[in-house]
Amino acid sequence: MIHFIQKWLNLYIFNQNMVHNVVLALVYAGVIWQFYRWFKELMNTRGRGLKFSRVLSSFVGLFLVCFLLGSLMLYLLQPEFLLNWRFTGWLYSDIVLVIIYLVIVVSAVLFFLIRRKKKQNIRASLKYFIGMLVVEFFIGSFFLLIFTTGFSQIVFTSESPIVISNEKRPMLVNKVEKRVPNGTTNGISTSNTSFLLSSIDLNSGKENWHRHSSWQEYLIGATPNGLFMVNTKKESVYFLDQKTGKQKLSEEEWIKEIPELDGNLSYAYTDYCIVKEVLYFYGLDGNYYKVDLKTNQVTEKEEYQEIIRNQNLFALEHTSSRENTDLQKQVAALYPKLLEVTLGTKQNDQTALVVYKAKRNAKNAELALVATEEPKIYWQATLALSEDTDLADVQVFSEKDKIYALTGKDVYKLQAQTGKVVYKYSYQLNQVE
Repeated sequence: MIHFIQKWLNLYIFNQNMVHNVVLALVYAGVIWQFYRWFKELMNTRGRGLKFSRVLSSFVGLFLVCFLLGSLMLYLLQPEFLLNWRFTGWLYSDIVLVIIYLVIVVSAVLFFLIRRKKKQNIRASLKYFIGMLVVEFFIGSFFLLIFTTGFSQIVFTSESPIVISNEKRPMLVNKVEKRVPNGTTNGISTSNTSFLLSSIDLNSGKENWHRHSSWQEYLIGATPNGLFMVNTKKESVYFLDQKTGKQKLSEEEWIKEIPELDGNLSYAYTDYCIVKEVLYFYGLDGNYYKVDLKTNQVTEKEEYQEIIRNQNLFALEHTSSRENTDLQKQVAALYPKLLEVTLGTKQNDQTALVVYKAKRNAKNAELALVATEEPKIYWQATLALSEDTDLADVQVFSEKDKIYALTGKDVYKLQAQTGKVVYKYSYQLNQVE
């Protein structure tokens, strides 16, 4: 509640945004004008005939118009909210935006058709047209506020981030879930859920491509043929082009290249794993196979079962491995003041990246590079978390001299030596903030 009040009051502070400052100046001018009118009326009547009920109603009207309506206007004109007027790739948000744009276009066409029939003055028509657009903007913004967030905390979850290393353009491909709570039915919380497959350039943080997905579609990993996908609903496997996100190779085309796979492919995503661009899978015949996608050679060995079990992307619990558990205990003993320590990744024998909270009720996570032999923190950086995001959901990996942290909603790129944030990519907006 305190955070909400602080955020609300910050709307009434001038900043570097010109649009915000102009609207805020108009709000303040309206308040001053109303007080001037009261003062003038008081001087003219010397207090006679100025009823208390009228003064009270005027104050209530002033509050509703200048502060509540002014707050809404100031909020809807904030740069971060104005970004909701662009297409982001999220299905429900884009559908609402298409409807709003269609209403604006249709109303504009009808306005000019009516004006043409009535032959109204151009200056008067332009005045009413601008007024109509302003009203439609605020109504449209209000609908975006309702249907894209529902006045609720949006929850983002990274399902299967995969780094594709490339000397020129390393990329991060990720399947992201967006969940917007919309109420409770029979005691069960319900929500609108969307899924997005997204690829970003790790060097610049720019988006390469995105495509709509579903919870039944699973990203297994990168191969020489492209991104290997399993769709449990459609009962199919296929490959996507890493550069465009479009389907590159269907199951039928793949089986034509490797006839040994015909009738033996499972549609359970946990039956597959990819290690060093080699595909391992658990066949329908009960045997375990390796497919070399460069030579299309298929081999069958029982020992592949252990590889699938240990390397499966969806079955792994990275924070519960023995090595990680031992390192967590070591870090917790060296740094007793760090709360809820979870391991990001071990950098070398002397240092490790850890994720923790500065305070028990902290809404953010702290990422730090620490020594593992002595109590020494080299640097730390703050990562913003969504309300329902746990520290265990934060994923950290290194690529050359850079460090990347995924919090579900955002991707942070940091300098390995200093911890300075290079950029923050937002999955909500699908762009660098």
